[in-house]
Amino acid sequence: MRKHSEKSPLYLMPEKVDRSKALPVYQQICNQLRKELVLNGYRRGERFYSYRKLGELYNVELRTVMAALEPLLQDGLLIKRAASGIYVGDAIDKDISPREVGTVWYAVIGEKFSHPFYFNVFEGVEAEAERFGLRVMVGLKKDIRSFERWFCPQPGDGLIITGCCTREYLDAVGAKCNDNIIVVGSYDFTGDFGCVTSNYHRAVQKALDMALDSGCRRIGIISNSVKRLISMELYAAADACRRAHAGMIEDVCHVTDPDENGYEAMKRLSEFKPDCVLLTEPAFIGAMEYLQTHALRCPEDVFIIRYGKEINDERYLNLAAVNVESDSEILGRNALRMLIANSKDTLRFDMTLSVPSRKK
Repeated sequence: MRKHSEKSPLYLMPEKVDRSKALPVYQQICNQLRKELVLNGYRRGERFYSYRKLGELYNVELRTVMAALEPLLQDGLLIKRAASGIYVGDAIDKDISPREVGTVWYAVIGEKFSHPFYFNVFEGVEAEAERFGLRVMVGLKKDIRSFERWFCPQPGDGLIITGCCTREYLDAVGAKCNDNIIVVGSYDFTGDFGCVTSNYHRAVQKALDMALDSGCRRIGIISNSVKRLISMELYAAADACRRAHAGMIEDVCHVTDPDENGYEAMKRLSEFKPDCVLLTEPAFIGAMEYLQTHALRCPEDVFIIRYGKEINDERYLNLAAVNVESDSEILGRNALRMLIANSKDTLRFDMTLSVPSRKK
């Protein structure tokens, strides 16, 4: 369930009561609430859900809720205060470590491992693993075969994976770890695994609004392939912006390049004459080289919006007009939490905008 509190921005996804299971309903609820208390940043003395509210959330009778909460009250995770309600107990501050996961395996497949995104995802995973007393195995593998040779989980282990993944591969490898898999990144597939990713539309549209405010009217997009999720998302965001500002955007041109060669893509865009270019990070440096070669300035001549993987990546500092970025440590922290909860849901986090300061 989601607990709305300013103290913790990280939440577990709701778990449904399965009445076909042999495990009693009250025990299922008890197990879920124990995870809720341990994983969601509750603090001693904080008000918890009432019996009535829990009954509504789980669609069960009051006596079932009372039975579910009794072990938590006995353990000191919850306490009852007369004429006041249910509160988080003293035991929440003790070393209560969930053991649904044994070793956490973190794998990056077929990507440039030096990118800060993958290191910072690991930073988040490691920080949460240390909190719960879990060991982390790290594998940077150039292809699926080398990963398969490395990934030898024991019962109870879980996998956090990113990089070059496919639905078919995840389905196959899931048998090794009882489908306890969390994928980190942007993918256009679903399956019996959880996913932590970023929400692009809001940030991209805000960046495009800034371009319009600067007088831009012709939007170019550079990405990998129209079949890739990020390419579709970037175009969809630009198209939504065009509809929202009817008459302001003259045209949108989408150029794809399998190698995301920004220089060549900018050459192909030259006849279109964009005054704003929204592009993926791999294409960024080549695009900036094109601007320099042709004596074009950013943002005066071409308003460059870089869609990147990482906040404050120093390699791109102060180059683009606007950077659209994600906080990958947050993605890693939540991936570990979802792994512990054996969640099959998708968590989306808004990306942020950064506008570099420019010397006059």
